[in-house]
Amino acid sequence: MAFDGALATAQQEAYHFLRDQILSGELTGNSRLNPAEIADQLGISRMPVREALRQLDAEGLVTMRPNRAAFVSQLSAAEVEELFEIRTALEVMAVGHAVRHLTDDSLAELIALKERMDRARNDNFEWVKRHEDFHQAICNISPRKRLAREVARMRIAIRPHLLAYMKIFDRVEMPGLEHSSLIDALASRNVKRAEEEMRQHVANPGMGLIEFLRKRDSEMTTSPGSRLSPLGSGGHR
Repeated sequence: MAFDGALATAQQEAYHFLRDQILSGELTGNSRLNPAEIADQLGISRMPVREALRQLDAEGLVTMRPNRAAFVSQLSAAEVEELFEIRTALEVMAVGHAVRHLTDDSLAELIALKERMDRARNDNFEWVKRHEDFHQAICNISPRKRLAREVARMRIAIRPHLLAYMKIFDRVEMPGLEHSSLIDALASRNVKRAEEEMRQHVANPGMGLIEFLRKRDSEMTTSPGSRLSPLGSGGHR
């Protein structure tokens, strides 16, 4: 039993290490993951690393090939577009429930989270994390906890591609105005207004990222070394 416990602990160590590397953008799409090298780096055996890779494969962050090779997943523009469509629908649903259960305290928490996010504008990775905290706080106001978990899963899947965009163009969003509008819509306690604001808030900026990925996909098949230029007028929300 002690051995099983040690194996589970090592698997979680490998899982969290790899997940953090992928979500931070340190490991980019299509990077090959060598279990032996990862095991040596962490000072553990290969078996828990392989189990961690299978867990990440189930979550969509890693792709396992038939020959047992593992790569960091790189979603196509079409796949990211689908994720944004799902995320938009779910967050619109979540904000509708949130408005119905909004309290003065939860509104004050959202304002504080927005201010915390604004203070991180010079650090893309930290800004993204605080941005996710802000959106998750809206979802958590709703009593629909399964819905909140699904929204978080959509955001996590998109995060590496968002960071890649931001790393190249050093761009977040227009300073603060968009999230202020979303808070104002929530504060109005008007469900339809909040739902429409959230729909625009998520869907419109996603267009810029999707166009960037389309250009990336095209250039990878024609001239992989060419430099991308920013596309779309939206920032990231």
